[in-house]
Amino acid sequence: MSDRSPIPPDALASLIQASGRREAPPEWAHERAYAAMKDAWRAKLRARRARMFATLAASIAVLGVTAGLTLNLFGSRPPPVASVGRVERVIGSVQVRPAGAGEWTLLKETAAVLVKGTELRTLAGSAAALQIRGVSLRVADRTQLVLDSKARLSLLQGTVYVDTGGNVEQRGMLIVAGSTSVTDVGTQYEVRYLGSDYRVRVREGAVLLQHGAVRRRGTAGEQITIDEDDVFRSAAIAANDPDWRWIHSLATAPEIDDQPLTVLLAWVARESGVKVRYASPAIERKATATILHGSIQRLKPFEALEVMLATTDLRHEVLSDGTILIK
Repeated sequence: MSDRSPIPPDALASLIQASGRREAPPEWAHERAYAAMKDAWRAKLRARRARMFATLAASIAVLGVTAGLTLNLFGSRPPPVASVGRVERVIGSVQVRPAGAGEWTLLKETAAVLVKGTELRTLAGSAAALQIRGVSLRVADRTQLVLDSKARLSLLQGTVYVDTGGNVEQRGMLIVAGSTSVTDVGTQYEVRYLGSDYRVRVREGAVLLQHGAVRRRGTAGEQITIDEDDVFRSAAIAANDPDWRWIHSLATAPEIDDQPLTVLLAWVARESGVKVRYASPAIERKATATILHGSIQRLKPFEALEVMLATTDLRHEVLSDGTILIK
C-alpha cells in the first residue's frame, strides 16, 4: 500500500491554470506538417492507382491470352471434309474406308454422308446404291472405287451404273478407269473395268469417251469396248436387255402414296427401259385419275407394278417387244 496521498481535484486544476496556455507552433512547422500530410496522401493515391492499372493490365493480358488460345484452337482445327453423297441402299457386304485410313468398315444404310476421298468396295453377291448431287450411282458386286468429288470417281475395278435422271442440264459423273475416262450428257450408262478389259454401255442419251489421245462419242443403244491392244469395238444393246436387270434391286422407288398411277408407270418404264402404252384413250384417262395408296419401297420395278395394279381395276400385259400395255 502506497503512503503517497492522491492530489485533490482542486489542486490539479490550480496547477493547470498556473501553467498558462500552450504556445502555438511556429508557422513553418505547421506548413511542414501540412506538406508532409499532403505528400503522404498523394503517395497513397498513386499506389492505389498503380494497383488499379496493374489489375486492369492483368485482366487485359488474360483476355488476350484467352482470345489467342481460342483463335489458335479454331485455327488449328482441320477444315471440314466435303460431303460427296449419301447412301440409298446396301445389299450384302459393302465396305468403306475414309481417305488415308487403313481399316475397312461395313457400310450401313444409316450412314449419314459419304465424304470426299472415301473408298468403297463390294464383295461377291453384294451391291450398293448412292445419291451424288442428284445423280443415282449403283455399284455392282466385286467393285472397288474412290469418290474423288461430287463430279468424279475413280473406278479401280468392277461395274457401276449412272443415271442422271434424264436432265441434260445436269452434268453427271466423270468416271476415270485407268487411262480411260467417260462423262455423260444427260443419260443412263454403265461402265465396266477389269484391268485390260474396258466397256461402256449407253442406255439413254450420250457419253463422251476418251482413251489416251482418242476421243469417241457413244449414243443410246451402243456398247463400246476397248481391249488390251487399244482396239475399239462397237455393238448394239437394247434399253430393256436382260443385262440391265442387276440395277433393278438398287432402284430408288418414288413415293406413290396419294399419287396417280401414271407416276408409278413412268418410274417402271425408266428403270426397266421399256415403253408404256394404253389400250385406249379412256384407259389412259382412267390411269391418270387412279390414285394409289401405300408404299413400293424395296420392290423392284415389275414387282411394284404387279402389287399396285392389283389394288386397281386395271391390268397390264408385256408385249413381245417389252412394251407394257395397260388395259
